[in-house]
Amino acid sequence: MRISIFLFFIPLIWFFSFFDVMQKASRVGKEELEDVPIVSYLVNKQKWIGVGLVLLGFYYLFDRVIKPELFPWLSEVLQVDMNYIYYHYFQVTVVCLLLIGGGLKLMLGSKKKGDDVS
Repeated sequence: MRISIFLFFIPLIWFFSFFDVMQKASRVGKEELEDVPIVSYLVNKQKWIGVGLVLLGFYYLFDRVIKPELFPWLSEVLQVDMNYIYYHYFQVTVVCLLLIGGGLKLMLGSKKKGDDVS
């Protein structure tokens, strides 16, 4: 599937969970165990994680299934190399828009009462 970045994360997650379980097992009976999320700030952001996963799925669907079927036909009809446009402009544009959107969300994010920094 040519998704090598994910193949890098699979052993990393597996080893982390393996050693985390060993550490928790060594504490059984010695102290109270508490189930706390590793990344607690993501608990309230499940909607955004879901949106990100759906968008990533659509991107891979487009990149691996639709593009190989559609681009040769479009290149012939429009007399333009669609692969060149896709690899040099579209991907860079998507990354730029994600960075700009993330920055705007951080800058304009809601402030809770009492979070004034003086």
